[in-house]
Amino acid sequence: MKRTPFIVGVVAAFLLGLCGGAFSGRLAAQPAAAVEVKAGSFVLVDAEGSKRAVLGFDKSGQPNLSIFDERGRVVWSTRASALLTGQQ
Repeated sequence: MKRTPFIVGVVAAFLLGLCGGAFSGRLAAQPAAAVEVKAGSFVLVDAEGSKRAVLGFDKSGQPNLSIFDERGRVVWSTRASALLTGQQ
């Protein structure tokens, strides 16, 4: 009996096993995305970690959206009550 076909088969099985293991993470089912996210506020940061926007509540409990420049200064802000009543 020649050993060449046997060795070729073992090597092929080994290589195919490696390939299967390498791709199994990509083929596995991914977890489902969250249907709902709850939080008291959401803070958007840039690549350096600086705060650029905040969606949350002001001190009186009213919804508020604020946008900040690269220095952390508020460049735009609004409150839900101001939008509803036409105040600024």
